[in-house]
Amino acid sequence: MRSARPAAPPFTPVDPSSPEALAAVGAYFAEIGRRFGYDATGQADRDAAHLVPPDGVFDALVMSYQVGVRKPMREIFDHAASVAGVPPEACLLVDDLSANCAGAVSAGWRAVEFKDTRAAVAQVARLTGTGPA
Repeated sequence: MRSARPAAPPFTPVDPSSPEALAAVGAYFAEIGRRFGYDATGQADRDAAHLVPPDGVFDALVMSYQVGVRKPMREIFDHAASVAGVPPEACLLVDDLSANCAGAVSAGWRAVEFKDTRAAVAQVARLTGTGPA
């Protein structure tokens, strides 16, 4: 029998792209034994690369401008899974664009279309088996 998880702290909205939020998510994934990666897509990648949190937050960084393909192309998902060292079915994309989510699913990934934080957190917990017992 699994023990009950402690009650979650009160929900506090944060900027999901802030270094603090990403560090917290990365720490959570490390705690539950999952890998955590980041894919920045678009021409702005080169300009936004300095916004990526410092080493140690992510297990891997996939920068589409370096790879030469971008979401929703299958090749970017295949590349990211390869970099992570896991099969596509072990991967999960959280993205705000339905086309990118559809591309991930077509590549064998699971996907959560981000529309609001609470819903996304609940979907990620359900898909990863990390939700309440």
